[in-house]
This record gives sequence, structure tokens and C-alpha cells, in this order.
Amino acid sequence: MKNLLLTVFVCISLLLTFGNSAVAQTKIKVTPLKKGKMQLARGKVKSILDLSKDISGCIVTYDRGDPTAGKMDTTDFDKIDEVVKGGKTYLLLVSEINSGCNVSGECGAATDLTLVWLKLNNRLQIESKKAVAVQSCFWGDINIIGDGETSSETDPTGNFIFKKGILAVEFETNRYKTDLEYTVTSVTYNRAAAEKGLTVKTAKRPRPE
Repeated sequence: MKNLLLTVFVCISLLLTFGNSAVAQTKIKVTPLKKGKMQLARGKVKSILDLSKDISGCIVTYDRGDPTAGKMDTTDFDKIDEVVKGGKTYLLLVSEINSGCNVSGECGAATDLTLVWLKLNNRLQIESKKAVAVQSCFWGDINIIGDGETSSETDPTGNFIFKKGILAVEFETNRYKTDLEYTVTSVTYNRAAAEKGLTVKTAKRPRPE
């Protein structure tokens, strides 16, 4: 009986090991849809997630200077990182949405960026999430500080990058809204501790001249 139980235990352990290995090797494909939604796909497992209330920007835009142009959906998501750990999948995404709704008006040519961290189960459904707007024009005076040569958040093409497994982004709020408090916020994500998500710290600072 002991030998039988040991055999069953070993078989279950092997199945779990190979199962987790297969999941880890199959990367999730992220496909932007409309209205702030996206599709996740890993093999035959697919899900549709609605992040419209989590991301900054105007999802559907128009051109007041050209009424014939019609409306345009600006939903866009890019995957920055993916970690499988303890049977869960942790995704780090960035949404890139038009800032102003009127493309020929205030902030019409600007882009809002939101970092989104997701904890997913094996059905690719959300168990936990956190979103932080790191750049916003129309909806908030929020601007990323630094560039790819002086800080760790972006490379020269504007893409988010890691340094020693850590992504760090720093942004300022209310630089030009002098009637409001000026703050600097740091957002960090550690790939080795993906389950901890985004760490956000905000501090009051003297407004730059």
C-alpha cells in the first residue's frame, strides 16, 4: 500500500511539474480590441478583459475640425512582462490611449500612458489588478521624468525597459498647474517578485523653476 501511495504521489508531482512548465513556456498573446478591452490567448485558453475604467485617456476620439472624419477607437495595449509563478500568471502592460477626445483640440495630439499589473488564474481571468497613469495631458498634468539615457523607465524609442530585473518609472504631477500641489511619484516593478505588483510612492517636492 505504501508503495502504491508513493507511486501515485510521484505521478501527481510529475503532472503538476510538467503542467506548470508547459504553461510557463506558452506565452500569452495580447490583442487590443475596442472600448478599452483586450483579448488574452494562451494556446486554446482565451479571455476578454475590460480595462476601460482603469486606463487614462479618451478611448473614442473625434475631430471637431472635420466632422466627416467620424469617430476613432484608440484602444491599445502592449505587454511589457509576463511571469508564471505558483500557478498564477502576472502580466505587466502599458495602455497607450489618446489624451484629448477632440484630436484637433487641447491635448489632441498627446498620448496617455497607464501601467497595468494583472494577476491571472489559469483561465486568464483577473484575480487582482492595479493601474497607474504615468503620463496624462488632458485628464491630469502628469509627465514622465527623464529619458532612456538618464533613468530606467524608457529606452530612446520610448519603450519601457528593465535594469537588473527592475522597471522603475518616475513622473511629476501638476508641474504647470501652479494652483495645485506639485508631487513626484515613483513606480517600481520587480520581475523576481511579480506577485507584489506595482509599488507606488508619492512625495511632495518644491516646484521646479
